Amino acid sequence: MAYPEQIGAILRGRLDESSGRRVYALAGEVDVSVAPGLRERLLEVAGEGPAELVLDLSAVEFLDSSGVRALVQVQGALAAAGGRLVLRAIPRAAMRVLEMAAVIDRFDVEPAAGA
Repeated sequence: MAYPEQIGAILRGRLDESSGRRVYALAGEVDVSVAPGLRERLLEVAGEGPAELVLDLSAVEFLDSSGVRALVQVQGALAAAGGRLVLRAIPRAAMRVLEMAAVIDRFDVEPAAGA
């Protein structure tokens, strides 16, 4: 899957022509060193529309509480504007963190594309 827009080293995005959804792939470690910038960029993207933002987490190697907080804040901003954040292909370790933080129910969750 090609992502022509690259934001830093961990986030790449594209507009899915078939669905009109903006899809971003997140990769690497989502920790305190990248979470604030990630949150700011995703909030910018959310403000650009469309109202649904898909975040593919299949290449996330690590997710800490600051990453969880960033995702929750972005989801909250989208929900307040009538949109939604969809988490796609969540790795087992990241899913466990989201479940332990008791926030997984705040997100729409999709399996990996084609799964």
